[in-house]
Amino acid sequence: MDRQRWLGRNHAPSGPLGEVVPAPSVSGPLVTGLDPVSVLSVRLRVPPGGQAVVTFGTAANDQLATLMAVVDKYRQPSSVERASVMSATLAGIQSGPHH
Repeated sequence: MDRQRWLGRNHAPSGPLGEVVPAPSVSGPLVTGLDPVSVLSVRLRVPPGGQAVVTFGTAANDQLATLMAVVDKYRQPSSVERASVMSATLAGIQSGPHH
């Protein structure tokens, strides 16, 4: 992703232009230059009165088989829910009362 296309001229990171383009198909390493940026994007259509829940996850591993095993695990809603509960629990412990 080109940072200029994402951020835009004179936009702060908290209010980017947000132009999203499909990732290029490359057979080798992706050349990102000195200032790379990565963006997760999804387009949703939610009818009036409807609801949607979207969960993004990222993973990286230099072994494709290991990476695909992790991806497959987190395609299961129960794994996502368990990880979310654990994350909320740990966040609550870390940000607990300060004395």
